[in-house]
Amino acid sequence: MGPIIGVIILLVVAGGGYLAWKALSGGAAPEETPAPLPEQPLVQDTAYASSTMKFSLRYPQGFTLQEPYAYTRVSPTKPINGVKFLVPTALAQGTNLAPDSGVSVEELPRANLCTGDIFLKANVKAQPVTGVVSFSVATSSEKAGADTFEEAVFAVTGSKPCIAMRYFLHTTSATGTASTTPAYDRAAVLAAFDSIRNSLSIQ
Repeated sequence: MGPIIGVIILLVVAGGGYLAWKALSGGAAPEETPAPLPEQPLVQDTAYASSTMKFSLRYPQGFTLQEPYAYTRVSPTKPINGVKFLVPTALAQGTNLAPDSGVSVEELPRANLCTGDIFLKANVKAQPVTGVVSFSVATSSEKAGADTFEEAVFAVTGSKPCIAMRYFLHTTSATGTASTTPAYDRAAVLAAFDSIRNSLSIQ
């Protein structure tokens, strides 16, 4: 039996990690030092493998597996199927980060060209990122009342079926009066998301 060829997806390559950080942080690193992580940091990873989507990864302790999962923000009648890893309570509770935030791995089996923009409702243009593997990265940000939705999609160029990883950040803010809810630790959340993305392997 021939060997299984695993492609380790490392987006933290020249330009790749910077593009993702810039897209999700408004183009600049935080000016203030983020709050320290909990006393028990996210260090114990859990292995996950999908026999149908042919990928595997590891996700940090505290993330909640949501399976089955379907992304419906592009079209409620044409969901994009996949699996999602919801942000840990320790990183969201008591902050403005909504518990539906997280990382998902999704696929579009009938896509002719695998680019990040086809996974988003917004009319955006994907940017190529090359390295060990070629990627197509697209981002969007949308406000709806007190809610803000930030997304970054990392599609694997040339993958068939088209497979992509989505960062989904949903934050809320009080309306009418000043909010006293503290902001979530963005650096810690993105670091946790990155750890999942860097472990992704497609067979």
